[in-house]
Amino acid sequence: MARVYLFADEAGNFDFRRRQGATAYFIVGTVTMSDTQLGNDLIELRRELAWQGVGLESCFHATEDTQIVRDQVFGLLAVSRFRADFTIVEKCKTQPHRQSEEGLYKLTWYMHMKHVGPQVIKRQDDALVIAATIGTKKRRRAIRLGIEDVMSQVTTRPWEAGSSAMSA
Repeated sequence: MARVYLFADEAGNFDFRRRQGATAYFIVGTVTMSDTQLGNDLIELRRELAWQGVGLESCFHATEDTQIVRDQVFGLLAVSRFRADFTIVEKCKTQPHRQSEEGLYKLTWYMHMKHVGPQVIKRQDDALVIAATIGTKKRRRAIRLGIEDVMSQVTTRPWEAGSSAMSA
């Protein structure tokens, strides 16, 4: 039995309105690892940067970090083992008239995990799914339940919410 760590995040806004700043696409991405060493290495890098006097406002964020920080983060990623997968959907093609905002997330998560899930989580594996925190408590709960439902549908392993940790 192996442990699988699956970290998820999304990009794009949830609604279907066509207004200034709205996105035409919604993206779900996952990074899969067999251990958490990369996370430990990133925490250690953050500490080392602090010792060097390179301050970070919050967490690593490529679009906001200085070039020296980006170079060191990408250098660390280059020698680390992980798998990254992304699913991009054009929102107007998802039958928006029948879709709630949480439904868009669940649909995109399903399309993503339908292909990725069986490749990264085997029947005997334990999986820890950690999704980025989104919005209100009500939305986070709806997304967590959507993730649990999708995971039970698409992985070859029996999925029990109580035995596999999730965070949304």
